Amino acid sequence: MSQDFKNNFSWSNSRLSTFKSCKRKYYFQYYGFWDGWEDDVPERVRNIYRLKKLNNRHTWKGTIIHEAIAFLLKSLLEDKTLDKGEFKKAVVRKMRDQYKTSLSGDYKTNPKDNFGLLEHYYEEEVEKETWQLLRDDVIRSLDNFRGSQFWKKTQSLSMEDCLSLEGDLKGSDNIWKNISPNLNTWRNLPSSPAVDSFSLDGEKVWVKIDFAYQEEDGSVRLIDWKSGNSEGEPDSTQLNIYGYYATEVWDIPEEKIHLKAYNVNQDERHERTFSKEGKQETREKILKSVESMKEMLTDKKANEAEEEG
Repeated sequence: MSQDFKNNFSWSNSRLSTFKSCKRKYYFQYYGFWDGWEDDVPERVRNIYRLKKLNNRHTWKGTIIHEAIAFLLKSLLEDKTLDKGEFKKAVVRKMRDQYKTSLSGDYKTNPKDNFGLLEHYYEEEVEKETWQLLRDDVIRSLDNFRGSQFWKKTQSLSMEDCLSLEGDLKGSDNIWKNISPNLNTWRNLPSSPAVDSFSLDGEKVWVKIDFAYQEEDGSVRLIDWKSGNSEGEPDSTQLNIYGYYATEVWDIPEEKIHLKAYNVNQDERHERTFSKEGKQETREKILKSVESMKEMLTDKKANEAEEEG
């Protein structure tokens, strides 16, 4: 293993959410799993790593929807036509393939390269109808998306207008920029979300912008897809971080940044404006939470933590 491969401290909104919800879960998610891929680690560490790589059916649904939307947008931006019915079949086939892979239990010996579901790991009795409803949720969400203003808007855009697609940024060589828009590519596409970062007072802040494009007047639209069943306003911090990123990395003035969240499952759209005040508030929130996170470290310089009893 490379000596440069270290568990360095970094910040993300999902990390903050985990930290606030459960300190024990936070430890497992960001510290306890480390080195679990190695052959000579204790079985408990290997098991923590294995569990970290697993999905539950709800996060799986969200991942499938995000990947499907990105694939649809990629095809549209490259002026490729996808048959609506055939694409739905391809999505369902991919879900079935992943389900079968999880059921086989191959993730137990190779969690990095094999898809696995927590429901299978814990041998939960999930009714067949529940899995069917999950599939129906995915298909309905994709139908909602293709009937949305975002799909309509994308028809007037080119790939040059696209600043970010499922975390891949303009000019990058990541997976979404390289795949060809055909259904066989979709079925075999590995789940590997791209992320980018910016520095805030020396702390690395990770972001994954689902979709962003620039208008003719220089303004930028940053969009976050939601796929859950919750109703109401989305997390303002997450959207503001996207705005912060746009000002720091793309050098876009605050007043030209428009933040949007679209729940494809609920077919609900939310919009927020970005401002200098919002940027300062986000900055303070990040730095304050970084301070709180580091308080649980036994060695701040080495980013080491110990499991609490």
